[in-house]
Order: sequence, then structure tokens, then C-alpha cells
Amino acid sequence: MTQVATQTASKAVARPTGSWGAEDTVSDDLVLPKILIVQPTSKLVQKYDAMPGEVRSTLDGKLLAKKGEKLEFVPFNLFQTWIHSKWGAGRWEFDSITPRRDGDTYEYEDLVDGKPVAKHERAINAYVLLPGEIKTGSALPYVLTFKGAKTFQEGKKFTTLCKQLKMMNLAPANRVFTVRTEMTTNDKGTFGTYLLEQGGPTTDAQLDAAYTWYKEVRAKGDSIKVDNSDLESETTTGANF
Repeated sequence: MTQVATQTASKAVARPTGSWGAEDTVSDDLVLPKILIVQPTSKLVQKYDAMPGEVRSTLDGKLLAKKGEKLEFVPFNLFQTWIHSKWGAGRWEFDSITPRRDGDTYEYEDLVDGKPVAKHERAINAYVLLPGEIKTGSALPYVLTFKGAKTFQEGKKFTTLCKQLKMMNLAPANRVFTVRTEMTTNDKGTFGTYLLEQGGPTTDAQLDAAYTWYKEVRAKGDSIKVDNSDLESETTTGANF
């Protein structure tokens, strides 16, 4: 062994084989990404060179599914919200999100002198895990949202299927679901919407991962932070797709 090689070997560091460097991470600082359809007017198109109809993560723009390609997910906690927007400068601007419960009701639009000043959209949401990420041990939850007239109907279908599972004494996480996108055109333009299907049973590993995150999400409640940058940075001309 040469002198250089001997010196290099003597300076070698015994690194641990596991994870290190994030021991002091505070769980309250985690931000859960949303699964988002790339719309033709979305800033994701330019920011990530994305194509309309793709499905991406709001956190880093990661491509999750191409247009029309099925995205598998394991849902483990459903919740409903209202998304409130205000009209300003000829566009709808995001205002806030509030829980939606049985008996809650809003007019879709608030009018003053016959002109819209606010709108209230119903949304069906679910915390979900992706099977591919469960397999690699890297699964963090995403939030999948069904809103807009056509996609909301798919959300109702999703809720109904989960209700049937409950009647069978099964959790939503006992099944793998899929969504894929299609482009829909109306008088407001062309938009991506979801089509949902229920697949087969989950594996034990998928169910275990889902239940682990279910317990954490339920324990943290409203303190969980979700990446709502898609709402806060985007404005729309009023399309209800």
C-alpha cells in the first residue's frame, strides 16, 4: 500500500448505515403536498415544463401520472371542506378553507347588486399514500381533492364506495383506488378532470402504512399543514369544471 493510500485509509470515517442529520426535525414543520391536475393556465406548466392533464405534486412538481394514465392510491382518511374565494380585479382570488359538515349550506355565489363578490366551492378530500412509495419505504401522505362540478361528482362516487366498504366493516385503505385525467371543454374553456375507479384489495404492508399515518393524522387534527400553494397562487376567471 502506498503512503498516500495509507493516509487516506487512516482518515476514513465510519459512517452509520441508517439515516442521520434530521434527528431534530419538528413534525409540526412538515407540509403535506397535494395531488394536482395540471390545468392549461396553471403556473406548473411553465415552472416545471408540465403538460396540461398531467398529475403532479404541489410540493416539488414531481410527475405522478401522465395525462390519461392511472394513478394508484391508498386512501386512509376522508374529510370535506369549503373553499372560499373573493371576486377582485375581474378574477376569483382564494380567501380561505373551512370544514364542511352535515347541514352546512352556502349559495355557490354571494351577489351584491346582482354581481358576484364571493363563491363557495364544496370539496371532498382524502389523505392518501402511493403504493410505489410504500414499497420503497418513502411514503408520506398526499391530499387528493375532488372539486369543481365534474370532478366533485367523482368525489361523491368515491365517498359512496368508501361508505360501502364501511358497511362491510372495511376501511377505505382496504382497497387501492385509481384516478386518471381527461380534458373537458365547456363555455369557460378546457380543463382537466378526474375519473375514479376502485381497484383490488391492499396488501398487508399497504394497510399497515395507511393505519400508521391514519393514527398520526387523527392525533394532530387541525395542526396538520397542507400545501395550498395551488389555491394561494392561482386565480381563475370563474370556470366551474
